[in-house]
Amino acid sequence: MIVCVCAGVSDREIRASIQAGARTLGDLGRGCRAGVDCGACRDMLRGMLGARCHHRSAEAAATTKTGT
Repeated sequence: MIVCVCAGVSDREIRASIQAGARTLGDLGRGCRAGVDCGACRDMLRGMLGARCHHRSAEAAATTKTGT
């Protein structure tokens, strides 16, 4: 699905950029050009960044509990 229409960036490209280390909207803009033009996609990008951050926090908590 295309998330950033201006740059033609798909959700897969955005997820790959997040997986590669993007943590902010600026990181995404530099990495895959999403969110740098009109800004209509920025709320969705923030949601995708937040979901990944939440997922990492849950993974870290599970690792801490199990000690692995």
